[in-house]
Amino acid sequence: MIFAIMMSIGLGGVAVVPPAQPFSLGLLLGREVLVGMGIGFAVRLISLAAEVAGSMAGISMGLSLNVLVDPSTGDQSVSFGALLGISAMLLFVVFGGHQIVLWTLFEHFQHFPVGEATYLAPDPEKLAAAFVQVVRTGMQLAAPAIVVTLTLNISLAFVSRAVPAVNLFGIGLGMLMLSGWMVMAMEGEAVVRTTEAAMKTLPQNMIDFATQRTGAP
Repeated sequence: MIFAIMMSIGLGGVAVVPPAQPFSLGLLLGREVLVGMGIGFAVRLISLAAEVAGSMAGISMGLSLNVLVDPSTGDQSVSFGALLGISAMLLFVVFGGHQIVLWTLFEHFQHFPVGEATYLAPDPEKLAAAFVQVVRTGMQLAAPAIVVTLTLNISLAFVSRAVPAVNLFGIGLGMLMLSGWMVMAMEGEAVVRTTEAAMKTLPQNMIDFATQRTGAP
């Protein structure tokens, strides 16, 4: 509420005349919902790559047994993926990402004020490119842990084949988790750089995902 009031004051006072027709009012509300969804999706991409990487690495490390359930949405996620996602969002705040969002919103409202009924959907190619970039970045972050745990699994398979009487489940699971944590602990700089790179494209993504009209800032 405070940010909305400050934004309205900065824009010189935002006044929207309610349309007489309920259908027109529904169009206006629907447009603002779609614009908000596009902007929120652009911000969500900041932590999505890290969360995908954590989920991939966690599954390869045997952490798929530990699944978190969001009581508000019912979504399930690997705990390690949620941890990396939270870390990325903390870096987003530390690097001033909230200020970037506010300034971009201010510029967006200047060019596309509230109350317009026109709306064009974002370019599907840009949305697809964003998803591809998220998956690619997640794979790059998770690749070291996946390779190390896969190599360890192959080694344990050879040992189990040579000595069938040995039960390697308990020892193997601990080794997978320990090796995975050691590898992912070395990727702190990679997560920081990934978050910085995503923040550089955040303003343009907020514009591209919110509207396709020409004349964007």
